[in-house]
Amino acid sequence: MAFAATPALPTRQRRGATERIFPKLSLQNAHLPPHAYTTLPDSTPVCRLIKLLHPRDPSPNNVSRTLDTLLAHGFQTFSLPATLHPSAATYVRLIGPSSAEKLQLCTRLDINPLNFQTVSRRTVEDLVDEHLRSLSLERLHMVQLSWADFRDERYLDFISELSELQRLGKLRSVGTANFPTRQLRYLHSQGLRVASNQVPFCLLDERPLTQMASFCAQHGIALVGGNSLGGGFFTERFLGLPEPRKSACSPALLRFAGVIRVWGGWGLFQQLLYEMKGIADKYGVSMANVAVKWVLRQPVMAVVIGIENAEYCKSNLRPFHFDLDDEDVAALESVARKGNDLFTILGDSGSEFQVHR
Repeated sequence: MAFAATPALPTRQRRGATERIFPKLSLQNAHLPPHAYTTLPDSTPVCRLIKLLHPRDPSPNNVSRTLDTLLAHGFQTFSLPATLHPSAATYVRLIGPSSAEKLQLCTRLDINPLNFQTVSRRTVEDLVDEHLRSLSLERLHMVQLSWADFRDERYLDFISELSELQRLGKLRSVGTANFPTRQLRYLHSQGLRVASNQVPFCLLDERPLTQMASFCAQHGIALVGGNSLGGGFFTERFLGLPEPRKSACSPALLRFAGVIRVWGGWGLFQQLLYEMKGIADKYGVSMANVAVKWVLRQPVMAVVIGIENAEYCKSNLRPFHFDLDDEDVAALESVARKGNDLFTILGDSGSEFQVHR
């Protein structure tokens, strides 16, 4: 498929620091509505916006303040990198066991099988116990397995042992991350079950709709969208500006910059941002809110959204307080589909994370 032609690059002035961007939708004292919550196929409750904490300040005080604010507004499900476990554990101990039950703390096991001579009950249980100790918890809400090389089929053993630990009460839900449909199908053929699978899903990356969404729906697997903000590119910060230099990009931005280039280039991406901006202004929300809302309208159970601190809390409420109409969706998708088919170029969702590619 030939690359889509890129339009002339629009330009704009940078916003002043005090300019109001979201004047219409007031969320003072707002909380999440009932439709912001759901349950996975194994009856595990989750918020449809799962908060991935990545604060610039990882201190116990800042992490505790962020968790406390998010909980107060109704956010309950949190994905925590291992580096934040000690700070989160401080908050868990502070609020006590009964209050800590409200915290739906999820963690991910990023496994490169080259680092494991054997995969046994002891191997997997030691990893889970390490996470439990570091978080001061007796049970993890959800554990996601991410596997770096599917040529090594010991991920079947890992899932089997996690399922046994689930039965023993050490974790509530077993999920996967970045498993292509082929591996989900193989798991199912071996009699193994997972409740969810998290893969990249955004306006530029609709690969889950090609085959994964239908397989998940047929076999009771919740599809969870990740990277729905394009590493941060779906924001006012990049509207009307030239493509940023690599030296100015975070690792997340660098990864998605490659996706943009494969999809159709920076000029076409700017067309999509301007379309998104018009819709955001229509509802008095942010462009990020529009990007998240589009994914929430797809066949997904939840979306994982990164958050730096409690100041982002009110903005994160907005996707549950407005809706996109058919005209909005058609306008966004008409631009997004001018680009290349990422399924054809990159393969199924998650396959790009394999170490041998």
